[in-house]
Amino acid sequence: MMNELKYELIRMRTLRSTWIISTLAILQALGFVTLFALVGRGQNYVATEPTRFESMIGFILVPFFVVLVSVIAAQAFGHDYRHGTIRVTLSTFPRRGRFLTARAGLVIAYAVVWSLVTIAAVAAAVEFYRSTTGGMNMDTVYVGAAKFTAVVVMYCIIVMSLTVLFRSMPIGLVAPMISFSFLEYIVLALTYDWDWVGRVLPSTNAIGWASTTDSGWGIEGATPLPMLVLAMILGAAATTKFLKADA
Repeated sequence: MMNELKYELIRMRTLRSTWIISTLAILQALGFVTLFALVGRGQNYVATEPTRFESMIGFILVPFFVVLVSVIAAQAFGHDYRHGTIRVTLSTFPRRGRFLTARAGLVIAYAVVWSLVTIAAVAAAVEFYRSTTGGMNMDTVYVGAAKFTAVVVMYCIIVMSLTVLFRSMPIGLVAPMISFSFLEYIVLALTYDWDWVGRVLPSTNAIGWASTTDSGWGIEGATPLPMLVLAMILGAAATTKFLKADA
């Protein structure tokens, strides 16, 4: 397993896109905080209470940060399929199970670490502009950070799985992005009389769950379960295909 992990660390570290995408992900989050703070200062707005972390998830971290981080997830397998190097890779590491675990595990680890780094940076920025933001309500950061990070991880698993299933990086990136950004909201608007539709849509439920103060699984309202089930199904299908199918 160590050889696979070393290979993946070198691969991720030497790709310029890893650093560019990571920088863009954190800068867009900090940029939104700064923009809102400066606009508030220009309008002489004075905060009366601290900012709750979950109130920022819907417009600062979703969907921009999630989509940017998912580029790293799509590249993990997409580059091999796109450039036709998958046979070389699997010849170098013939134990597919160990290789799959190492590659997917490092992508998930990256998603977790960079999510936490960005969350810490956003909290620091909110504290820096506390005259217009009221500072950060730190009690809301811990639960909100855990929920948001869980959404990022599930999203990355979905992106990696679709990339492997279709052997296509564009499909792995575009399909979840469309669903996460606007498609499910259109479906909700067209099926507003059917309550069950809103309960099974993965992205809207996950975003709603991460953006609320509920610290549990939100069974009564928005819940991450549809997205978790989708990630597990796609992950299992992608794993089976990667282990059994020809390169």
